[in-house]
Amino acid sequence: MPRFEHILRSEITRLAKKEIRSAVSPLTKKVNSLRKEIAKLKQTVARQNQLIVRQRSIFQKAGLQIPAEEESGKPTRLSPTLIKKLRTRLNISQEELAQLLGVSPSSVAFWEQGRNKPAAAARNKIIGLRQLGRREVKALMEETDTPAQGRKARPSQTKGKKKAARKGRKKTKK
Repeated sequence: MPRFEHILRSEITRLAKKEIRSAVSPLTKKVNSLRKEIAKLKQTVARQNQLIVRQRSIFQKAGLQIPAEEESGKPTRLSPTLIKKLRTRLNISQEELAQLLGVSPSSVAFWEQGRNKPAAAARNKIIGLRQLGRREVKALMEETDTPAQGRKARPSQTKGKKKAARKGRKKTKK
């Protein structure tokens, strides 16, 4: 009879291990995939930190600091025209300004139209950009791996006028 108990116990143990393996296997795979994702995120954070250090060094070389609104005591006003004038003075597009500030290009467009106001972090960066010149901004854009292409020339209006004139002539002929 002891032999039967031993066989029954070993069979129960074997089946229990099999059930545990089937329950734990998907969890193990999920844990491994999450570990890989965490490693990728750590690399991304490290790259972002390196970028921040580079940007700070550029600002320090230029002798500038990005002032915080709370430190200055009084809030700085940023009007839509001021943002547009800053962008034109620095000779950058809305997309390039958005990349420098870490916002979307549509946000910059809305700020310039007066539909929205920049958040505190973006306001502080804009205040810091007011102290920079074209060269510093170009260097900053190169550091962020963004080529400073300058403003794109607008297409001439003469083509549109000629087209409208032709349409007007066609209508009068009929």
